[in-house]
Amino acid sequence: MAEDLTGGARASDAAEVPADANGAPPDPSDAPSEATEQHLRQLPAPTAEEPRSLATVLQAGGRSHRGRFVLAYGLLALVLAGAAAALVAVLTGPKPLTLPPWSAWQPSGNDLDRANEIASFVERRYRLENGSQLVAIRAGPPQVQNVPITAIALSSPSTSGASKTNVSFLPASNSIVYILCGLGDRCAVRSGKPSAERLRLLRRETLELALYTFEYAQDIDSVVAFLPPKKGSRPTFTMFFQRSDLQAQLSRPLANTVTPGTPPLPKTIAAGEAATIDSLTNAHLFKFQFQPLADGGVVLILDPPTA
Repeated sequence: MAEDLTGGARASDAAEVPADANGAPPDPSDAPSEATEQHLRQLPAPTAEEPRSLATVLQAGGRSHRGRFVLAYGLLALVLAGAAAALVAVLTGPKPLTLPPWSAWQPSGNDLDRANEIASFVERRYRLENGSQLVAIRAGPPQVQNVPITAIALSSPSTSGASKTNVSFLPASNSIVYILCGLGDRCAVRSGKPSAERLRLLRRETLELALYTFEYAQDIDSVVAFLPPKKGSRPTFTMFFQRSDLQAQLSRPLANTVTPGTPPLPKTIAAGEAATIDSLTNAHLFKFQFQPLADGGVVLILDPPTA
């Protein structure tokens, strides 16, 4: 027992050996005294921890990593289950609302092509009491007798006095001109007599022209629609709309503004629709005249009908 403790001493035992008075370690040749040996025999033998085998270490580490993998796979399964539930909800849930089309019919082509298609579509739908077509409509760029209209002078009453007017000049380059022409002399409506009801139907027709144009010809900013004159007179009146005038009507389907289907006859316009037509068109009826310009073009002058 003493041989095991002294001859096989570990480094930790050597560190506990006291030094002599001079600080130097004792001479290893000095033999321990009998008291020292007896003291050493009474010390408990060191109990070294039994080393674990490599398999035991790997097995413990494997259990630790296995637990982590199980946790990771569990979280992944929860994420996938949530994604699957969300996908099922999207596929089986209520479909998103789709806005109805602005109109059942629409033109195609460039802006001028579309204006011509609009004119052809609208003109054949408006009729008189005898069944004949109200007017024929020709669409074109802003010009009169092949002379370009370079500007539009718009007169409006001044807020400072009833006898005063304000004049604003607008470019005509982004305008479309419609000419409403009856089958009579100078484009007058040949059959029937002029009436307030017939004029309202003409204003409804120009309103529909303007709405279709602004909706489907995106580069057009204004619409000029020359009205047919009374029999024996020259054309005097025109309708003038700017895109901003009808912004509210363009934001909802056409059927919300004018009754869908075949337009009414002059004397069969319902009171509610008549009020809508008047509110949207009365302020856009003007007397017109042309003034030549030095550059060879003309300016279209628009005055209130009572001017």
